[in-house]
Amino acid sequence: MADTSFLEKCTTRATHGPRWLWYYSGMKLNQKHRIFNRYTISSLAVVAIMVASLGVYLVKSNGSAAAAQTPKAKVPISNTDVRSKFSFSSAPLWYQGATNETSMALFHHQDGCFVSVQYKTGTVDETSALQSIISTGSKGGIVDTPAGLQTLTMQTNMGTQQYQLHQYNATGSISDGMGPEGGQEYGYVTVPNGYIMVQGNCTTVAELPSTLTALQAVKFDSNN
Repeated sequence: MADTSFLEKCTTRATHGPRWLWYYSGMKLNQKHRIFNRYTISSLAVVAIMVASLGVYLVKSNGSAAAAQTPKAKVPISNTDVRSKFSFSSAPLWYQGATNETSMALFHHQDGCFVSVQYKTGTVDETSALQSIISTGSKGGIVDTPAGLQTLTMQTNMGTQQYQLHQYNATGSISDGMGPEGGQEYGYVTVPNGYIMVQGNCTTVAELPSTLTALQAVKFDSNN
């Protein structure tokens, strides 16, 4: 039977791995085949060295890049993920801002209005609380002039609670020469074991009506 061709032997060595090195080292091949074999082995050795060197370089490069990379800060839990006593259903052009267990802020997308609600323990005298706010403002150069009274409701786990929202036109200037938010409003909602302080602010008094839809969309649950 004729000897297997050199091409077939090359194919055999490619499919059977290192066995071809032993096979060819023990065979008496002609000079041409021995030269070809030697060059092939040398070429493969060079390629292997190059691949190994490239691998080491990539490992070192990736390690250096990882070490130099600034650690990423942990992503904080979004406001809407906080278990709060307050929740906000929705209101056109309003979105929920800073929120924690006992308070929530809402902001208007277009004008400069924002509102906040905060749960506090104890009791509150509404008349005294409002007088204290006006007195504190006057000491800072702010004059609060009554601008309206709105009757609102808030949905709670005890049912619907009604409260009065007192609106003011704030004028004057504070120490840095900046004027206050022109439209301001305050209200107090009585709930078991405490009360809810409601606040609203707008650039002008004329914008205060836009806060009503947002406040009506706030719900309170004392069990949270």
